[in-house]
Amino acid sequence: MSFDLVQYLSRVSPVDLSASIPRSEFESRIERTRAMLRERSLDVGFAYANELKPGDVGWLTGYDPHLEDAACIVGQRSVLVLGGPEGAAYADELK
Repeated sequence: MSFDLVQYLSRVSPVDLSASIPRSEFESRIERTRAMLRERSLDVGFAYANELKPGDVGWLTGYDPHLEDAACIVGQRSVLVLGGPEGAAYADELK
């Protein structure tokens, strides 16, 4: 018996692309990270990500690098996300 892709797709429910993690969740994650940094007497935290290992940059900020490496620096008063060319489009979306 062969696999019929068209028939299979006709039975699959559409994906809800409007679902998203609210900004408040990312803000909470940053605050928890800052608390851990204070507990350890650290000034900043650093996270690295790339397309194969999106890691903590995405968890902290929602930025999911697809074609580039990215880094996130968490300080007590600010968060800095460093990315390549697609990073500018991401920054514009957050305004």
